[in-house]
Parts: sequence; structure tokens; C-alpha cells
Amino acid sequence: MVNNRTSEATTTAVSSNGSPPKACAGCGGKIADRFLLYSMERYWHTCCLKCSCCQAQLGEIGTSCYTKRGMILCRNDYIRLFGSSGACSAC
Repeated sequence: MVNNRTSEATTTAVSSNGSPPKACAGCGGKIADRFLLYSMERYWHTCCLKCSCCQAQLGEIGTSCYTKRGMILCRNDYIRLFGSSGACSAC
């Protein structure tokens, strides 16, 4: 059976223009940086949103990230693990 619970999330840089500090989904710390990332309906420090496999900082390598089975992945690792169809290599 194929797990179709795949989503592609857009990573967006957002200016924190004087708004109250947001909590980072990665480390839990307050984001006081001038820019922060908003992905998967949560806010992130630019250094905290990382690929679960290769640990690449996703804000630096593109504007998309992928999530499946609780992992946050860069495009290359998503395709390596699940192929372009989204099914794992065992399926």
C-alpha cells in the first residue's frame, strides 16, 4: 500500500517587522532575527529548518521542502527515498 500523505511545502522568508517574536519549530527558541522562515504552518530560524537526511539548511538551497513520514526533506533526498511518484522504493 502506498502512503499518499506527502506534502510539498513552500519555504518563505518573512520579515519580522516589529511583531512579537515567534517560537522556532526546530529549537523552540524565540526568533529575533530580521528574517525567519515560514513552512508547514510553522516558523523557523533560517538555521533550524534542515533536511532530515543530509542536514542541508533548506532556506539556503531552495524555496521548497518536502515532508513525509515525519521527515522534512530537500528535493534530492525526497526523490532518492521515494522517487518521483512519492512511493517508497520498497513499494
